[in-house]
Amino acid sequence: MTNAQHLPTSQFFGSRSLPSMALVFGLATLGTFHAGEAFAQAGAKAQPATKGAAAASRFEDKTLITKDGIPLRISYFAGKKGKDTPVVVLLHGKKGSRQNFNATLAPLLNDAGYAVVTVDLRGHGETPLTPGPAAAAGNKKTDTANLKPRDYSAMVPGDMEAVKKFLFDEHMAENLNMSKLAILGAEFSTAVALAYTELDWSKIPWDDAPSLVARTPRGQDVRALILLSPEGTLSGININQAETAVRVVGLPVLIGVGSKDTGDKGAARKMAEKLNPDKKDHIYLETYEGGLRGTGLLGRKLKTEDHILAFLDKYLGKSTIEWRDRRSRLER
Repeated sequence: MTNAQHLPTSQFFGSRSLPSMALVFGLATLGTFHAGEAFAQAGAKAQPATKGAAAASRFEDKTLITKDGIPLRISYFAGKKGKDTPVVVLLHGKKGSRQNFNATLAPLLNDAGYAVVTVDLRGHGETPLTPGPAAAAGNKKTDTANLKPRDYSAMVPGDMEAVKKFLFDEHMAENLNMSKLAILGAEFSTAVALAYTELDWSKIPWDDAPSLVARTPRGQDVRALILLSPEGTLSGININQAETAVRVVGLPVLIGVGSKDTGDKGAARKMAEKLNPDKKDHIYLETYEGGLRGTGLLGRKLKTEDHILAFLDKYLGKSTIEWRDRRSRLER
């Protein structure tokens, strides 16, 4: 029996509701997930990532403009499977940037068949905190000391929606399948990943067909989450509300944390328990030796990459969701 068969048909999340029609639409597509054997047995094994000039030559740096005028800097690793290509968005941790991934995890995932987008969230890397020009390549606009709750909140409808628009354009060019989307967050950006998943699943399909299932979706694209050293609170984002949304939809989640992480304070275990009160097998909590946090868990021979690859292979790589035209039928 799939996880989807256990889900209710409606749920409300505080001030933002997840309309029953959007959730019902999601139920029709969640059936492609396969619960059962532990993801670590999926057979994927990390190989050394391409480094240096070879890694840099495979991605394109781009600037996206958010709805509030922020020039958002990303790197795009194009896939090689055309419209069957799944895609992973990688979000850095505190004081980090997309460079935490560009020579390590991103090319590793790209080699495994995924399109990858790495992001400098506002106030980090080359993305400024306020509207204006992006930093020149290699120059940082990091301004984390001045981040306010409203800035963290704006990362969801601003930064992440700009990334989603980019993925939509690539999807319509048949370069990837945006319906096979995973997001990895680290430290504070785990809250951004959770909140964006809530937003994505709350979107009502286009009213372009008599049958609900036949209507063209506007969201319901995030299919899996990877959360490294998740934080229990973040000013500006209602993590509790977002966790409830992810639990109700039944999305698979991989949580990773250091065994001696003094900053964790039990947040990872509490999150895993909240996301999986019925003890099903789609929520995974992995503990890695040492006190490293977030992206520090990568590139340390801790098997973090092996687990990420196996998890993605199970829930994204093996997904049978087919590419479809995502424009409303009324606009084609």
